[in-house]
Amino acid sequence: VIPGLPDDVVCFAETQTLVYEGEGLLTDESVSAYEHDIERLDLTTGRRKATFDLAYVDRTESFSIPAGEAEAVLTRLLAGVLGAWGVTESDEAVVDAFRFSELTVVITDRRLAKHVGASVWGPDYEQFPYDEVTGLEFEEGQMATQLVLSSGGRPHRIKAPSDDAAVLRETLTTTLCAYHGVDSIEELNERAEAEDSGPADRDGLELDEGIAPLVDTGDDADEETDGPRDRGDSDASEYHDRTASERPMPSEETGSSGAASARPSGGADSDRRTAASAAKAGDGADSDDTGDEAGPSERRDERTADDPLADAVDAPGPVPEPSRSFASPAR
Repeated sequence: VIPGLPDDVVCFAETQTLVYEGEGLLTDESVSAYEHDIERLDLTTGRRKATFDLAYVDRTESFSIPAGEAEAVLTRLLAGVLGAWGVTESDEAVVDAFRFSELTVVITDRRLAKHVGASVWGPDYEQFPYDEVTGLEFEEGQMATQLVLSSGGRPHRIKAPSDDAAVLRETLTTTLCAYHGVDSIEELNERAEAEDSGPADRDGLELDEGIAPLVDTGDDADEETDGPRDRGDSDASEYHDRTASERPMPSEETGSSGAASARPSGGADSDRRTAASAAKAGDGADSDDTGDEAGPSERRDERTADDPLADAVDAPGPVPEPSRSFASPAR
């Protein structure tokens, strides 16, 4: 029932709002139904009347009430619209609704919903369920008060005029504390901080309890890295020395090498004297003594057993002619 107009009644059902207008001097009594499944809701407030415009897909309908009853009708009407849109559940109650210039705030017993724009309500709305709210603070200023709602890991700010912020603050604080079962916002904030730090303290997971880093750092990693590298270097050096000692020198295998060709001319006389001495000594030697000494072919066989490249070096073949580009022997 609308005060001052005892014959006019506004009734709110789950899916629609009914407006009854009594008989007047120029009008007959009538009943109008307005579905809650709207696209947009607008409110125009004058000095005496407030007009609600409900925009549907194919039409726009409106009804007017006294300006003093606009706030109460808006709260009940928004409750029906949010239910039709699926924002609120069927058993969820709308506590209050606030309209600040181009900001609409709806407080229910389970969430806070807001819409920013020239329209009272439209598709571009936001909602913050209370089970995701982890903190609530108020920043008071000279002209406005900011409500800081922590939800989803980030803060959300709602600015309200200072004259109306007190009612909004009290309504939201009472509803939010009742939902979480606490006596004050301070207790709610402390509980949220304890829950954030609780899992890390209870689990106590540390690297020395079986979790090893992917990359080792420190002296141990340096020692483990240096060890294999040193052993590999020593093995390579040992193999190089052994191979070098077993490999025959080119001057000993080929008579056409540069080292053999660079021998001085006096070397020929020395070779003849050595051969003559060996012939004299060999006249008195018996066949047994001669057989004990290994011949050139046997020495070549021993070198072949140690070095597989010796076959290629000692293989018979034509002896290449000395190069004519060598320097002339010293006189």
